[in-house]
Parts: sequence; C-alpha cells; structure tokens
Amino acid sequence: MMQKNEEELLSKWIAYHSYLVGHENLFIFDNGSESSITKEQLSKAKAKGCNIIVKYTTKDDYENRGDIFCDFIKRLDQESNFDYYMLIDCDEFLATLDNEGVVSCDKSALQLELLKYENTQGTLLIDSQFYNSSVSPYWYNKQPYRKCFFRHGTIKSLDQGFHWGKVKESDAEKRTGLVHIHFHNKPYRIARLHAEEKLRGRVPDFSLETLASYRGKGFHLVRYFTEDEERFIANQICLNHIYSASLITKLKELGQGWPYAEDVSATASNLGFSDAGDGFKKQLKTFNGSIDNIKTEQDQLIISGWGIIRHAKPVSNIYLMLDNKTRGRFEIVSRQVREDVNEMLNVRGEPLGFVARVQISNISSHDSEEVLGKLCTFVDFDGEFFEFDMRRHLQVFNYALVASK
Repeated sequence: MMQKNEEELLSKWIAYHSYLVGHENLFIFDNGSESSITKEQLSKAKAKGCNIIVKYTTKDDYENRGDIFCDFIKRLDQESNFDYYMLIDCDEFLATLDNEGVVSCDKSALQLELLKYENTQGTLLIDSQFYNSSVSPYWYNKQPYRKCFFRHGTIKSLDQGFHWGKVKESDAEKRTGLVHIHFHNKPYRIARLHAEEKLRGRVPDFSLETLASYRGKGFHLVRYFTEDEERFIANQICLNHIYSASLITKLKELGQGWPYAEDVSATASNLGFSDAGDGFKKQLKTFNGSIDNIKTEQDQLIISGWGIIRHAKPVSNIYLMLDNKTRGRFEIVSRQVREDVNEMLNVRGEPLGFVARVQISNISSHDSEEVLGKLCTFVDFDGEFFEFDMRRHLQVFNYALVASK
C-alpha cells in the first residue's frame, strides 16, 4: 500500500489488516508524508513489525507505483514464500462475500476464500467494491469493479491503478469472492483537500475553466471543485444501497472508531438520515429473481430463470411451495451467465441463470383440483423464504395437476 498523509485512515487500516494477515505481512510505502500524526502512526506500525518503505516520496513515484510494486513483488518472490500479494489503497479495506452475498470481515473467512485459488493459473480479481456513505457507517453502494491480486511467483506486469495486471503463464482471469470496502466518499471538506493534493501537478491551476476541461489521471476528482456539499451528498444517496454491519463491528472489536465518525454523524443529523436507512430511497432487496419457463418432461418438472442474493451471489436452492408448505426441492442442473440480467442489475461475472428440475413423484400430493403455488428460495442468513417473480403466463400454472400425476 502506498499512502501520503492519511491521518484518519492509516491507523485503522493497519489495525484491521494486521488482524487479517499479521503486522509482518504488511508493506506500507510512504509517499513523502509531511503530517506529524501520519509519521507517528508509521513509527508505531514499524515497532509492531510492519514493513515501512520510505524511499519513494515523489509524485512521479506515485504515478509509477504499478511498476514499483511489480518489481517489489518479484523480489519478494525470490526472497520469501508469501502465498498471495494484495494491492490495497489506504482507503480500501479487504473483505469477503459468502455464498449468500453477506460481507465478512473475519480472517477465517479470508483464509477459506483464498484456499479456493491456490492452484489458479490466471490473474485474480476482486469481485466488487462497497463504497461507503458519507452519512452512515452501515450503508454501501455496491459496484462491480476491476482490481487485481496475484499468487506467489505469477506476476508479470501491473498498471498504476492495479486494474490490469498480467501473470506469466496465462491470459485467463478469475473473479474471486474478495471485495474492497472503499472509503471513497469522504466528508466533503476532507474529500476536497485530498482531491487537491492528488491533482496538484496534474493540472496547471485550479480554476473552474481548467478543471472542466481536464481529462487526465484523476479527472473524477474534479467534481469536488464543481459541486457543493448538498449536491455531493445528493449524488450519493440517489444510488442503490445495501446494508452491512460487518466492518463497523470488526473495527469496534479491534478498538478502532469509524473513519470520519464526527463528520458522518453531523452530516446525517443535519440531513435527517438514520442508520436504519431513512433517506436511502433505493435499498437493494435481499433477493431478486424470475422464472422464465415451466414445463414437464416425463416424471420431471423443469424450470428455468435467474436469481441473485444480495446483489452478489446466485441462488443455491429452489423450492415449490403449496399452501405455504414446501412440497418439493429442485435440483439445479445447469447454470448460465445471463448478460441481460447482468446489464439490468449492474453486476458482473456470476452465472445467475439456471435450469432446475424436480421429480414429479417427489412432489407431495395435494387434494385440491387447482393450486397455483409459489417458487421460492431460502436465504439462511435471514431465515426467510423469498419468492421468484413469474412471467405473466406462468402465474396461473396449476401445480395440482402435476402433483396428482
């Protein structure tokens, strides 16, 4: 990780990631910090065993950090036996998703997830990023995102933003269950100061005319100079949000406060937001899914459609329910990537489409002549059944006729 003057985030980043992997496995490149607070945090981290590198202090070093990190990893490959190399910014906190899309900040979950990729040949990718909210520590805007990490001995090249890394012996890529919780949305006052620091040297001046025409590296930071705080918050809360208490709970366990807690609390109070979600108009549902087709073939009831849990993971179970009782469990026999669904939901990679079947003889019989029933999935984390949407022509499918065969 390379950072400069990250007073608010650095100590929390170190405490959290040292919990995950140990102080001795953290490599922190200081890019010329001038803050006495940051320097003190680095000194304490070094005393606890973190590796602090202070030779790359210029703006050019920051712009070339992809090459710097790539060369550094190659050297570590020769000198050590690290299993993986993660490239994480100071405003990013590593976490995992379970098979129901629940965010975990537990180190055992990370260890189990990484075991899945110990023989993977291609470039490894995180699944997505959870962008923080400036008004609550519990709500996030989840977005597909591309960022690389590497197994021992595989890295070939790496770009400045860590988005387009390559490995030596394969052009393949593997999206994993790792995610970044990204403190992208800093309080307006702090965000503007950070944006100015990063843009200095990239733009000749900070006039609105110059900034409006800038399209170079970091051009997304220009918005901090062209919009006020009210618009800054409005642009966040109009996006889809999902709830998670995982990171704030873990930080509390580690004796760490929430980043920018006072600013977050003050802004939320002024604008009428609560941690329960008041003010977040677009809250992602626990489950989305649709049944596209139902048919019978010999002794089988076959369905096809798609389903996603927490905007992240495919469904793993499907049930037929009649009179609010489960009458049969489907076997998922194939999965497909549904690009139409990915585009509609703004997700990436997972095979959300499915074909599933259940033996008709295994469906509990029913006395009624007409039963419309429901197709559902069960989410363990919530302890609830969630119903699939149905195509209009399937909403009148009579399951009693099937069960009576």
